[in-house]
Order: sequence, then structure tokens, then C-alpha cells
Amino acid sequence: MLVYDGIEFVYCAYRTLLGRDPDQEGASYYLSRLESGVNKLQIIDQLCSSPEMKQERRALPGLEYAMLHWRRSRWPLVGKLFGPSDVGRYIGAEQKLQRVENSLAVLSSETATHLNQVNARLSHTQELLEQLREIVNLQMRQSRYALHGGGPVLGRTNERFVFNLSTSHHWRAQPVGIVRVERELAKYLADYENVRFALWDAAAKVLRELDRRHVDNILSERWCDNTDTSVAQYHHGTLPQLELSGADTFVSVGIDWDLSPIHDIAKYLRKYRVKMVGCCYDLVPILFPEFSARQEMAQTFRRHFVDMAHTATQVLAISNTSRKDLINFWEEAGVETHFPDVHVIPLAAPARGAGLPQLNEKDVDTLRHVLYHGKYVLYVSSLEARKNHRLLVNVWRELYRDRGADCPQLIFVGMKGWGIDDMLHQIGRMPVFKNHSKIVWLQGVSDALLAHLYANCLFTVFPSMYEGW
Repeated sequence: MLVYDGIEFVYCAYRTLLGRDPDQEGASYYLSRLESGVNKLQIIDQLCSSPEMKQERRALPGLEYAMLHWRRSRWPLVGKLFGPSDVGRYIGAEQKLQRVENSLAVLSSETATHLNQVNARLSHTQELLEQLREIVNLQMRQSRYALHGGGPVLGRTNERFVFNLSTSHHWRAQPVGIVRVERELAKYLADYENVRFALWDAAAKVLRELDRRHVDNILSERWCDNTDTSVAQYHHGTLPQLELSGADTFVSVGIDWDLSPIHDIAKYLRKYRVKMVGCCYDLVPILFPEFSARQEMAQTFRRHFVDMAHTATQVLAISNTSRKDLINFWEEAGVETHFPDVHVIPLAAPARGAGLPQLNEKDVDTLRHVLYHGKYVLYVSSLEARKNHRLLVNVWRELYRDRGADCPQLIFVGMKGWGIDDMLHQIGRMPVFKNHSKIVWLQGVSDALLAHLYANCLFTVFPSMYEGW
């Protein structure tokens, strides 16, 4: 009770001694006595002496002894012999302890605030170190070029190539097919002395130049993780406009129909007599509009490839099929121009090294979980209608009926596309999924984990309805 002050003490004393809250008159009376300097123990003594307390006969351990000690301490002359009661000393210690705890709480809060500030500064320092490392790498590369008479040259010495990095700049996630092609080509071209990298500014309709620090940033693994705050952010409007000339060749292999419209870029390049190289992966939205995510995609692709026929000097196709489909489209569309040369350059795969890449802790857990549940068949592709995942789901339904728990897993690796919500809902209710989780969908898989999944699978499948290659 003695820990409390003011009206809180009055309420605590009433509840402890009388078992009820004070009435308004009693609360006002005892509060005024406290404010006039009356000792708390004296008020407790007064309450203990009240008829209500005597009638209640509430037994409180230690209270009678404490009050007896306090009353004796007030006797004339000899009262000092009794000194402060044990309860007084106890309460004093309790109050000191309470003050210490309050101080520690304040100190803990201040410490937490300081730690948060320190962590924020460390995070900012880490960002600065990353940027410094990128600058040092750039300077080392430039120094190496200077020592050896410049870096390697792509093509002829009087030519310069401008590589469009707009798709990779806008893509802050695990790379899909087209994004990966652009990123890997850019990594290869980054060492050439006569290659520059550009970003299309759709608002200003100009090409912005990316310096090597920006290029290294965009091509880093950290750029593919949109949760990584250490990646240096910048607005393309702050970048300088790229200076062009007739000796330049503009190369673009990204998602140009959305991010770098050819009709806008061609109009811009034409002012400087810059040659342009485009790319054709497939004509799926034109040939199979039912597999398109948006209804207007077919018209968007038609305009894209018609503009390419009129503006590109050369076109890169990823297969003979893509080349054939593109030329057939131009002919059937009645494009009245001399078609650009279409060169077939098949999609490549990195040379297999001596061993598998090292996994981080998260990837190790994912791989361990997959392997723990047994053998598996792998399908790597975005989940969308054209990729025909439904066929495999139906096959696995029958396979599970025949084999039960001995049925191998079916592992889907890829981002969610369009037109598959019904299939995913269906999978969630199938015994092959509910009973033994034999159908597994992994998203955001790193390249390192994907290499391990390929290495450990029974075999891969690819039942897509149509592919450009």
C-alpha cells in the first residue's frame, strides 16, 4: 500500500483493509489529510480503528505487528527506542527498488533508440561501401584498359554499340527468360571498350546513358531482390542524355513492346542516323491470341514487328521457327518495305562447371525439404495457360491413383502468370496434394538452387503448347 501515493493510496487502502472502493466523501477526506502532510501509516491506523474494519475482522499477515510497532514509535520519550518499523524499512527498500526499475526501463528504452540509430547508420554505411566497391571496380577496369591500350573492341574500331538495358532496370525480381537473356548479354558486353549502355526515358522520349557503376548495380544479384535496401536507387531523369552519332548501332533484346516501344525509339534514333538491331523471341500473341495475358497484346505485337520491319537494320531470332514465323507475318501483313536481315542465334546455356554452386541457408532448407519427400520430376516455366501445367496435373492424378505414396513428386518452378487460378484451386483439393503433397510449386528460386534441382531430379518435362524455339 505504501508504494502508492495520493488517490491511488486511498483506493488501495480501502480495497485492502475494507474490501471495497472508497465513497466520494471518504476519498475526499483521506486525500485532504494526505495533502496536509498526514503520514500514510496514520491513515492506515485510522482505517484499522474504524467500526467497519473491526466488524469485518479482516486478517492481513503482518499488518497488526506493523501497526503496533508504528504506534510504539510515537510514544513520548521512549518512542525513539523502537526506531522505524521493519515494514517501514521494507517499504523504503521497495520504493527504492521501484525507482531503480523505472530508471532501468528508461535506460533500456534510450539504449534501444540508440541501437536503432546505430543500425540505421551501419546500414547507410554498408550502402556507401557497396557503392564505393562498385566505383573501385570501375576505376580498376578503366586503369586496366589504360595500361593495356584500352579494353577489347567489339566489331570494328570505328564502331560503337549502344545496348538497351531498360528491361533489366525495371525488373526487380528473379529474372525470367527474356530478362535473363538481356542480363547475360550485358554482362558479356560490359568489358568491351566501345559498348555503351542506355535506358529509355519514356517521359522525355530520349535515351539516358548508364555509367559503369549503374550497369554493375543493375546486373548484380542484389538488383534481383526487391527487398534488398542496399541497392543504390536513382531516377532515370537524373541521368545524362546519351550523345549519339551515325557510327552507333543500337541493340535491344528486352521486353520492348512494353518498355521501349520501337516506333518511339526509331523516331529518336533517326535524327542521328543510328542503326538499330531488334530481337524476335516468338510471335505467340499473334499466332495464339488465346494464350495472351491481355486482349490487346496481339495488336501490340503486330505494331511492334511491323515497326521493326521498317526501322531495324538487322533482327536477331532465337530459332529457325521464330525466323520463319516473323517473315511469314511480314508477308501476310503486306509490309511494304525491304525486310531487314534476320539472323538465327539460338539461346545458349552456361557451360557446366566442375561442381554445383554453393547454397545459402534458405536454399539449403528448401532443397532439403524437397529431397526429404523423395524423388521428383521437374518442370521449369512460368505458370500460365500456354505452358500446359494442367496436363501434368492430370497425369499426376492418375499416377497417384496407381502408386499412392510411391508416386514421385512433381515440382513446378516458376513465377505465377495468368489464367491458372482455377488450376491452383483444383490442385489444393486433389488427394495427390492433400494426402502426400506430391505436387509442389516453388517461386523465386535462385540460380544456385535451380542448378541443384536440375542435378537431383529424375528427369525434366516441358509440355508447353508452343514455344518460339
